[in-house]
This record gives sequence, structure tokens and C-alpha cells, in this order.
Amino acid sequence: MAKVQYSPVRKAYSVLIAIVGLGILGAGLSQEHLAPTDVLYALILAVLGVVLSAVGTILSDGTYLGLEATAYYAAMLSLSPWMTGLIAVWPNVRWAIVQKATGWALFRNSGMYALMGIAGATVYKLIADQQPLQGITLRNVAALIAALLVVRLINDLVLIVNNMITSGWREAWRKVRATWRAAWGAEALACLPALLTALLYSQATIRWPGLVLWLLLLAAGAIALQALVRTRVEVTRRLAELSTANAHMTEHNALEAALAGRLSAASVDLAGYASRLATALLQQHTAVTQITSTVEELAQQARYIADAAGAVDSTSEAALVTAGRGQ
Repeated sequence: MAKVQYSPVRKAYSVLIAIVGLGILGAGLSQEHLAPTDVLYALILAVLGVVLSAVGTILSDGTYLGLEATAYYAAMLSLSPWMTGLIAVWPNVRWAIVQKATGWALFRNSGMYALMGIAGATVYKLIADQQPLQGITLRNVAALIAALLVVRLINDLVLIVNNMITSGWREAWRKVRATWRAAWGAEALACLPALLTALLYSQATIRWPGLVLWLLLLAAGAIALQALVRTRVEVTRRLAELSTANAHMTEHNALEAALAGRLSAASVDLAGYASRLATALLQQHTAVTQITSTVEELAQQARYIADAAGAVDSTSEAALVTAGRGQ
């Protein structure tokens, strides 16, 4: 896989995003004090994010679809903004390793995801009436929706500026808009399993058994969703190929019809030419016959003239003989 070439401006931008995002994350984590259960929960969510990012898939328009956002949305509902930012970074690290991305892309995305997690969790904490989540209320749902909006806006803003550096404002805006539907849909889809994950963690009596069972079901569902999406993408690709083949066949049939029309017109022209040639040959044959008859008549007349000339010669000789005798 060829690595994307980064201009000096893009490199500086990537480093800037990394410094801001990871700097804020590091400063927050330095003051973090977690209970052992929260540390274990954070570790489970980090592993969950990596696993769910591994079973993501690429749609036909090139958009990546995965449920790794479940991990950092669950962290928003249960942990601090700093732990949420840390959990959000790890799926990006896995992506960079698997895709063999450049260090600049890793810097930029790590800083971006850290900012997304921290900002989303901060917005949720400011709006929600429960922290960590104890039950689903309208206020908590509104807070989660607000966090989702902030996360997506940060993601889109960072990518727009990155694309604007290389291809201009219009092209950057077009690229982001092209992926909005799938990206926002995947982000919203991750909120429901995140709510269930956080609710299970808040129930001390069934916390670990229920959480383990739920996460196994979630991983299995993510794998099934990946298979479904890949099948859909493959069917879409095959239908596109079939449509292209039908278009080529239709075009070929049109060319064949046009060729048949030209051949038919040429046949008509050839038939007319043959008819005219036959008429000309008949006329020529008639003319030859007439000329032959005329030549025969002229030959016969020539014979008559020759016979007459012979008779005149005989008469002249006889006259000469008679004249000689008379003399």
C-alpha cells in the first residue's frame, strides 16, 4: 500500500493536532485517580474499541463503517473525559498499524480522537443529571446526543482543514459531505450499545458477568453486521458490474442495429445498381444486335455492288472485244 505524501504544511498541521489533543489528554490523565474497578472497566472498553474497529468494513463509496465508537461513548457515560479520550485513541492506533499509515496520519488522528473523546465526555457531563449513568432519562439521552454532535463536528472540522490544505475548500467540503450519511449513521448506531454497556456497569450485582456476556454478544453482532455489510457491498458491486455490462450490451445492440441499417441501405443501392446494369447490358445487347444486322446488310449490299461491278466489267470487256472487231 503506497503511503500518502504529506506536504510541510500538512505535517505541521498533523503535529499541531497531536500536540493539542494529546497534550490536553496527558495533562488531564496526570491528575486522574481511578478506582481499581474503573481501571479494569477502562481496559475492557479499550480492548472492545480495538476489537470492534477490527471488524469494521469499507462501504462501496469508500466510507469506513465500524462500531468502535461504542467504546468511547460508553466511557463518556461512565468515566471521566480524560479516560474517554484515552480509550478513543486506541482504535486509531490499531488502524494505523494495520493500514501501515504514515506517522503524520497517526499523529493527526490520535490528537483528533483524543479531542473528540474529551470534548464529547465534557459536554455529556455538563448536561447529564447522572454521572456515571445510573438509568436512562430524557436529559441523559439529550446529553448523549449533544456529545455525539460535538464528536462528529470535531471530526469533520479536522478532516475539512486537512483536505483543504491539499485540494482547496470546495473539494474538502465535497469529500466530507460525501461521507456524512454513513459516518453520522455509524456514530449514532454506536450509541445504543454504549448505553447498554454503561447501564450494565452501573449495576453492581450483575456488573462483571452481565458485562462479559453482553460484550460477547456485542462482538458477535458486530461480526454479523460486518458480514452483512460486506455482502451488501459485494451485491452492490456485482449489480453495478451487471448494469455496466447491460449498458455495453445495449450500446453494442445499437451499433449492430445501425450496421444492419447501413447494410440494408447498401443492399438496396446494390440492387438498384444491378438493375441499372442489367438494363444497360440489355440496351448494349440490343445495340450490338442492331449493329450486327446493319453490318450484315452492308456486307450484302457490298456483295451486290461487287456482283454489279463484275457484270459491268464483263460488259466492258465484251464491248471492247466488239469494238476491236469493228475496228
